[in-house]
Amino acid sequence: MNINIINAIAQAQFDLGGAIDSDGLRASPDDPKMNYFWVLNFFALATGQKTKPDYLAIINADFAGLLTMSQNLVGACNANEKRSIRMILAAIIQRNKTIQEKFQSGNPEEKFWVKTLDLNNEWGRVVLALAESFRVPVAEHQL
Repeated sequence: MNINIINAIAQAQFDLGGAIDSDGLRASPDDPKMNYFWVLNFFALATGQKTKPDYLAIINADFAGLLTMSQNLVGACNANEKRSIRMILAAIIQRNKTIQEKFQSGNPEEKFWVKTLDLNNEWGRVVLALAESFRVPVAEHQL
């Protein structure tokens, strides 16, 4: 049992209900900025990348590097942790669809945080690496 994984799962489940912003207030679950950061925070915590340099390495990593970290995470998880992370990933992918629909015509600051689920941005690379490693079908959750 890996405490980083358990903490990441617990934090992600909490954040799915609306992350806590820097002022200590609970943000809307559909807040694109909070969605961006809590997904990257989940990945950093689950993979043991807890320092600022590690976090920046995640943001700058290519897909192959993120995929390796994700596959190492799969290997470190027990069956229940894998199941929990699969459910979290399905929720992330579905939430992204909702955010895309809601904020595509929003103000420029909000639109900046709305990320597509592809390899052209760090958020998309993280989610796609996790989805591939944990065998979560992306298209199924984007319908």
